[in-house]
Amino acid sequence: MKKSIFAIALAMLCSSLIFTGCTSIPEPKTAEDNLLYGNVYFNFSCIPNNYGIPTSSTKKDGIEVNFQNIKTKRIIKMVTNHKGEFIRKNIPDGTYIIHSLKAKVNYGNGYESEYEAKFDKNKTTNFHFISLANSVINMGVINLDISITDINYYSWRVEWDKDFSEAYYKFSTEHSDSSWLDKTWYTRMETIE
Repeated sequence: MKKSIFAIALAMLCSSLIFTGCTSIPEPKTAEDNLLYGNVYFNFSCIPNNYGIPTSSTKKDGIEVNFQNIKTKRIIKMVTNHKGEFIRKNIPDGTYIIHSLKAKVNYGNGYESEYEAKFDKNKTTNFHFISLANSVINMGVINLDISITDINYYSWRVEWDKDFSEAYYKFSTEHSDSSWLDKTWYTRMETIE
């Protein structure tokens, strides 16, 4: 009897993974729920060198995205999944800036390094968003480009894809049965008022 109950439970678990996929998102439960969604791609390039560092690479998973509430100074940390998505349910009310983006590079020779793009919170050009209930905050596609010119020096550049429909399309393709698709989607704002 115990074996048959275990077999049924295992079959139900396997079928749920097959039909819903391995990456699930937290669904809305109340009208006040919100979702922060975006994609990050980390591209790095390096001049040819003798350190064993590859000359170029693109990474989607494990990129740390940090947002900071302007009023409370609280940092919200998210990490991208293997598809480059960062997802967070129920961001508290407030206005947030992008605090920093961090990515690790494994050089394949036993050496790993972390690179950080940290934003100046005092500049009015810092990207930000306002958290609203019953909606999805679409941060679009963020490209973090790191250029390594020396083993001890790097520069970074962040670009947003201005076509936010790409992130919405990716979400609707990856999470086609999600009820977040029925919510209001809006995009990030560029300057602090």
